[in-house]
Amino acid sequence: MNGTKTGKFSRRLFVGACGCATMAFGGTPTYCEVCGERLPKNYWTFGGTVCCSQICVDKLRPVCCVCNKTIFGAHFTSEGQIYCSQACLDTTLPKCEICFAPIHNGYEVAHHRYCADCVKNCPTCFSCGLPAAHSSQLADGREICATCMRWSVRTQEHAQKNYDIALRHLQAWTKLKLASVPTLELVNLGGMRARSKDLRKTDTPVSIRGLYSRQVIQTTHTNWFGQTKRTDTEEN
Repeated sequence: MNGTKTGKFSRRLFVGACGCATMAFGGTPTYCEVCGERLPKNYWTFGGTVCCSQICVDKLRPVCCVCNKTIFGAHFTSEGQIYCSQACLDTTLPKCEICFAPIHNGYEVAHHRYCADCVKNCPTCFSCGLPAAHSSQLADGREICATCMRWSVRTQEHAQKNYDIALRHLQAWTKLKLASVPTLELVNLGGMRARSKDLRKTDTPVSIRGLYSRQVIQTTHTNWFGQTKRTDTEEN
């Protein structure tokens, strides 16, 4: 009796083992790999994953990292992120300083960002050399951006005031009393070109901001006793 029962039990284990092996080595799937529910007669596969319904298939589709919508068709990828449309991708792009549009093709200069169209179509500020959205044109034809215009010196009185302040700071810092100081004269582009002559004619649109001229005239006098005296006179 004991031997017969043992034999039947062994055969059942063998049959069960064969059944498990069949499932493991490519038998018909039974359960949905997404939700775990039993598969219907007709089921779906998506990217090699077995699904019981369209709902489970949609759970496997990529999701836009901006709007969180499920993506059913073509999409964009950038730096490992997935976007459902150009509009969502544009929200992550840097914006042009002038037109505020997303920059697909542009330039970055000293932490300033511009699209290619604004660089091409906007005038260049003669002071900072950057594209100017709302520039002002000076009487001599130069274009200046709003930022540089705000800090510009446009009158002789204003220029002289700043010049005097700079002189005082220089003397305080060096602890020296300057014997002579060049005279300041505020001129336009034509005046600067006339004074600079052949200096730096190839740096358009960058302009010469100022020139310094210093002359020393030495006068020699000889008295009746043959003694010589020299006097230096500076002209700026």
